[in-house]
Amino acid sequence: MAITILQERKKQRYTALALAAIIFTILLIVWLGFSKKQEEASPASAPAVYAIPKIGIDRQLLDILRAKNFGVFEEIAPFEKEFGRKNPFIHF
Repeated sequence: MAITILQERKKQRYTALALAAIIFTILLIVWLGFSKKQEEASPASAPAVYAIPKIGIDRQLLDILRAKNFGVFEEIAPFEKEFGRKNPFIHF
């Protein structure tokens, strides 16, 4: 019985050490992350200002498209058959 108690204590000790190592790693990652953000947040130079780019429209392309001879749409013939079914809820 003493052997099983000692094995349980060893298992608990290793589990506690593994948990402590995981918590320490997480805290280290969080701490390094916050310290880097503080360094980047306080730059010595002035902040960069975003300049809106100028947009140019190619008017020659529009003139070329306008100059093309587009065909006339065909007229659609009216529907000559009967609309719908007598009972729309039955299968075909």
